[in-house]
Amino acid sequence: MTTNTARYLSSTAYVDFADIFAARTILRRIRDNAASYRLKQQIQRERRELEQLPEHLLRDMGLDKADVLQEVRRGFHDIPAQRRHDSCF
Repeated sequence: MTTNTARYLSSTAYVDFADIFAARTILRRIRDNAASYRLKQQIQRERRELEQLPEHLLRDMGLDKADVLQEVRRGFHDIPAQRRHDSCF
């Protein structure tokens, strides 16, 4: 441990700032991945709900069954760009 990355706390304890930074980075990645997973689950729920809508409501939104099937078949990890940016991913 160098004096640049460690801080003396007591006669036997040191805090390595590089370790603290690494731990914060790991925690931030875990938090971001959890948020991303929740967003993906939400989008999948929305796609399933869209699939269940009756034809007349789809027409009101300007969609047809082919549009809905195309959206429903998108993969779990296929997040629309505007949704990624809205959630800071």
